[in-house]
Parts: sequence; C-alpha cells; structure tokens
Amino acid sequence: MPILMIAGLLAAALAVAAAIGQVEPPQEPQTGQAAGRTAGQVARRNRPEHPTTPSPSGQTLLKGAILALESRRSVSAKIRYRVDLMGQRPVGSGVYSEQRSERGLLLRFETRFQLAGEPSSLLQVCDGRYLWVYQKLGDEESLSRIDVARVEQELEESGEIGKIADVGWWPGLGGLTRLLRALHAAFEFTSVEEAQLADQAGPVPVWRIQGEWKPEKLAQWLPNERKAGQNGRAPDLSKLPRHLPDHVVLYLGKTDRFPYRIEYRRRAPKDQEAEGGSEDRSLVTMELFDRNLNASIHPANFLYSPGDLECPDRTSQFIEKLGLAP
Repeated sequence: MPILMIAGLLAAALAVAAAIGQVEPPQEPQTGQAAGRTAGQVARRNRPEHPTTPSPSGQTLLKGAILALESRRSVSAKIRYRVDLMGQRPVGSGVYSEQRSERGLLLRFETRFQLAGEPSSLLQVCDGRYLWVYQKLGDEESLSRIDVARVEQELEESGEIGKIADVGWWPGLGGLTRLLRALHAAFEFTSVEEAQLADQAGPVPVWRIQGEWKPEKLAQWLPNERKAGQNGRAPDLSKLPRHLPDHVVLYLGKTDRFPYRIEYRRRAPKDQEAEGGSEDRSLVTMELFDRNLNASIHPANFLYSPGDLECPDRTSQFIEKLGLAP
C-alpha cells in the first residue's frame, strides 16, 4: 500500500512515541481571502469565476505526473510530513533524491523525527544493486539490505512482475514514481480543482485531485463489502483498518506536474459527524518543496558504507512477504 511509504516505515514506530517532533508541520489548506492575507498558508479551491477551458480528468493528470517524473534525469526535494494515527501526531522532515543511471534508478530517502524525546532517523539508499535501510530509534540502531535485482528477477521469473506495484510504498524500490503508480492503480481520481500552494518564490498553481478506492482494490481490504457494491450500495469504508485512508488528495503542479503535496485522508464516521465532529482528517500529510529537476547530483549521495554495523540480508524475507518462494 502506498500509505506505508510513510505510515508503515515511520508511523508504525512513531505511533508509540510519547513525544511529537520539533519540525514545523505542513500547513493546512486555506480558502478565499484568508489565504491571501496569511503568508505561508495554502489556498484551496481557487476557482476562476469564468473558466475558459474544461479541466482535464484526474486520472489523466496523474498519468502525466508519472510520465513527467520518469522523463527527469534527476529529482530532488525537501520533505515535511505529519502523521495523525492512533492518537499520536508526530511530525518530521527529510530529503529525497533520485537519479537515473546505467545501474538503474539510484535513490536516497532520509528523514528525521523525535521518538520519546530522542532524535531518531530513517535512511534508505539504493545504489542500483542493494537497498540499504538504516534506522536509529532513540539509542537503538539497525541496518539491513535488500538485493533489488534479485527481487525483480524473482517477480519476473514467477510471472508475478505485476506484484511490483505492491511494493510501491517502499521508497528505495521505485521511489516517487512507483508511489504515484501505486496510487493510480488503487484509486480512481475523478475530482479535479484548481488551487494554489504557497511558496517562498510566490504562489504555485496546482491541480488538486481527489481519488476514491477502486472497487477491486477495496475488496482486498473489505471482502465482505463486495456484495454491497454489486447490489448498488456504497461499501462501509469505516470498516477499513484505521491506519488506511478512505480517499487520497494530490496537489500536482500545473506546469511541471510535480507532486507537491500528498494527503492520505479518512472521513469521520457518520455518528461522529452527527455529534459535530470533523468531516475528515489527514492520516498522513507529506509536502515536497524546494524541488530541483534535472540537476547534477554527486554520485556519493547514492553510496552507502555499512562500516562495522552488522548488516543482515533481508531479501528472502522480503520476497516471502510478496507471496513468493525465496
């Protein structure tokens, strides 16, 4: 699942943390005049009064974003994120970079957060052969690696290469492009609006697109609700595991199609709405900013030396999780 890119790798540990990080969290979208008055906030639904051309479909916009990313020689950006799961609301920041090379897609994903008041971090580096995963949670640190070429070979030889979409949430295995492909496969993006995101250099015009679960993907999580869809009734999305969203929202740059903001959202149960609760909330909000496209990235950025730290190979376990024999 794409949400596990952040929630699985970060929130699983952060959900039990007693402290919330010190990084400034992503800012909530604002509407109308409030957005114009307050610097640094996001203006949502900034629709022109008389649109001259129809908006493209959400699926078309997302496909364009995927193709645009795949055409870039390199991509780098800073990251801010906020998680709201299981009563905890940690925030953090990091950096992301990717570069295409003869060795394949090179990646680096690094994030910092607070765990029980202690600085903690997660680092993933893909050098084209191995995905190195280092994490420091408080005073404890660990390192492991996955043979990326072997994972793809096993999937191809088994005829299950389609399952590569199941690991779209893992930053080191496909990066930002695979994350968007996984979203495209799991959600149908039908709602499209024009909006603006605040930036130090000025407002960034974006498309705000909202995606709802595709029936076949939703059935994997709610098999008992399949009949509801077949009978014309809406499935009860409140039965989804509480760490999963019931819809997602993407903000894609109008000119560069870059994914500046990704929100995994969950609507409040109807009984809570009746009591005056919020209609929906963001489980995970991730912002990418200060992005740089097609710039030269030093090769050392995609190298990792394990040093004296023990580094078990987790490739077999990873393949087993995909339902394949190692």
